[in-house]
Amino acid sequence: MKQLLFKNFAVALVLLLTVNLYSATESEPNDTYETSNVADLGIANTGSAGYTINQDWWEITIPENGNLTINTTPLNSKYLWCYLYDNDGTTLLASTYSSASFNISRNDLQAGTYYIRINCFYSGDSTDYTFTPTFTAPSVDPDNEPNDYYPLANTLGLNDSTTGNVGYYYNLDRDSTDWYEVTTVEDGPLYIYLNPLNGSPTFIYLYDADGTTLLASGYSGTAFSINRQDLAAGTYHILIRMYYSNGYTPYTLKNTSFPVTYENDVESNDVAANAVSISENSTIEGHIGYYTDGARDLDDWYEITTTEDGILNFSLTGSLAQNTYMYIYDTDGTTSLVSDYSTVPFSISRNDLAAGTYYLRVRMYYSDGYNNYSITNTLTPPVEANDSEPNNVVGSAITIAANSTIEGHIGYYTDGARDLDDWYEITTTEDGNLNFSLTGSLAQNTYMYIYDTDGTTSLVSDYSTVPFSISRNDLAAGTYYLRVRMYYSSGYNTYSITNTLTPPAEANDPEPNNVVATASPLETNVTVEGHIGYYNSGIRDQYDYYAITLSSSGDLTLTVDAINNVYIYCRLYSADGVTFLGGSYALGGYTFTKSDLAAGNYIVLVNCYYSSSDYTPYTLTNTYCPDAITIIAEGETTLCEGESVILTTPDHHL
Repeated sequence: MKQLLFKNFAVALVLLLTVNLYSATESEPNDTYETSNVADLGIANTGSAGYTINQDWWEITIPENGNLTINTTPLNSKYLWCYLYDNDGTTLLASTYSSASFNISRNDLQAGTYYIRINCFYSGDSTDYTFTPTFTAPSVDPDNEPNDYYPLANTLGLNDSTTGNVGYYYNLDRDSTDWYEVTTVEDGPLYIYLNPLNGSPTFIYLYDADGTTLLASGYSGTAFSINRQDLAAGTYHILIRMYYSNGYTPYTLKNTSFPVTYENDVESNDVAANAVSISENSTIEGHIGYYTDGARDLDDWYEITTTEDGILNFSLTGSLAQNTYMYIYDTDGTTSLVSDYSTVPFSISRNDLAAGTYYLRVRMYYSDGYNNYSITNTLTPPVEANDSEPNNVVGSAITIAANSTIEGHIGYYTDGARDLDDWYEITTTEDGNLNFSLTGSLAQNTYMYIYDTDGTTSLVSDYSTVPFSISRNDLAAGTYYLRVRMYYSSGYNTYSITNTLTPPAEANDPEPNNVVATASPLETNVTVEGHIGYYNSGIRDQYDYYAITLSSSGDLTLTVDAINNVYIYCRLYSADGVTFLGGSYALGGYTFTKSDLAAGNYIVLVNCYYSSSDYTPYTLTNTYCPDAITIIAEGETTLCEGESVILTTPDHHL
């Protein structure tokens, strides 16, 4: 019996020594949290507790966020309470009771000091007990605190990841929000990935630089993401919080951003005054509608200066299927010349633009739209060269040579005005048919006018959509004007014009001879050529006077032939040009003979019957038969064999 008692004592001693090495024992007084004993994590703590008297308080400190579990065992099967309190010692966090080994735990605790209270369930009971507090940290590291407001946001590198804990509790306060700040360096999409590792529904919010303007949000209990595709380079804020007010989770957070297809344009170019200069026949890239810091890049402006008239075309290819607008504006940057929009590659153009400065404006159809784009501009000049400007009025008409070809442009537009008129000046040196033949490169109604020397009297005009000619057949040598303009005020064309001057075969008579005093000398028995009725400077050459001298009495025959087969007069007057001696008119020509004319001076008059409109080249022949022919020898009249002398008559009979 003694041996058994000794053996039991030895075992008890070993157990006691073992408990002393791996456990802590309460020390009284510890009936309030202010007098609590310190318990260590992972170590069994022992004590003896009653109901209200001799309740035991313990203080436990955990080093980081995580799960605190308290395993309690009443050693005599008495019902025993175990309570877990917050740092204030009054706010209950967890509790339960049992007569066997049991656990209480909180999984959402932050690093800090908490209190454990142990007492019996029934009054009058008491029991020895052991309890072991154990701590389990989350699977990922916490975020750096404080980061509960966006000004305190943790910096998250671009295309980087981090870990954190949200919703963990301590001292009457939850870490309900975690803020991060990310700065992008290029326009494009920004993706935020969150994985709540304990499956609790968790929110992500993406905010603008101000930390208040919400850009995107979402929540889930599994790995998920949110994104914005239209963000310009800038700083953004990420907020993480729990869906439920008492929720918590460790998490992993990642962001990705990548550039869009096309490079960005040079900002700021949001108004015409800040337009980016681009060259002819070049390609530009840009972004439109991207958002940051409360504002969208609503407009991209470009300035182009063309050096030639022609077709100015802009072709846009967007990387996104969003309705994108293009506008071409005039030099003032406010007058829209053409515009269009599409979700697919498209072009806008103006075919009638003169050399000058224009603006291209790019914007989205919808106020929240965005795109990135490539735009190629092409300037296609006409085949025909331009005329020298300005030649819009007769006073600045371009001088052209007879029988030459010119090229020009008409109706092209710039700076609020069209080139409505092209004027040319031509000086002819002969009477004849002046013809202008126009070939236009476009099937648009184009006018030509021939004006008289004053530049205001229109002589002939016509228009057509196809090659055509205008001419005047009755123009005397002089200065004339050609005017080119479009039939419609909005029309335009490029053209080639060839002028030809076709003089009559017959030479002109000496001018002026339109009055008796300036009558042209006319020898007897000759044929002369002349023009009658030709027009210049508002006047027709209506009368041609000739002065003829008869050396002796005789007969005179006059014949006029009208080449144009018009009614033509041929009349004979006395030397004063007043006394009518004979003659009349006929179609195509007229002949008459006046007999028994005395020697002396006479006047011959040629004119068209319709003197205000008809014209013709003509030949005038006179035949003079004197009653006696005087022969005049030029030189010696006594001749030797083989010698000669020239004999003439004053009236050209020899």
